[in-house]
Amino acid sequence: GCSENLKLLQLIIKTAKRDKLSLGVVFIDLAKAFDSVSHSHINAVLKQKGVDVHIINLISNLYNNIVTSIK
Repeated sequence: GCSENLKLLQLIIKTAKRDKLSLGVVFIDLAKAFDSVSHSHINAVLKQKGVDVHIINLISNLYNNIVTSIK
């Protein structure tokens, strides 16, 4: 849940500070992001903004081949 993710983020930040490492954190609200804008457009904008290709692939893979079933 949310509290576990916050604890993990705090640990990552604390570790980076302790070890004097550079750290970048990005928060992306993906709720409803992909049902109204084409995936290729989102990828193109991310690429244009200089987002690392690995991050773009990670975001794309979150929404590839998603299937929802209601029983």
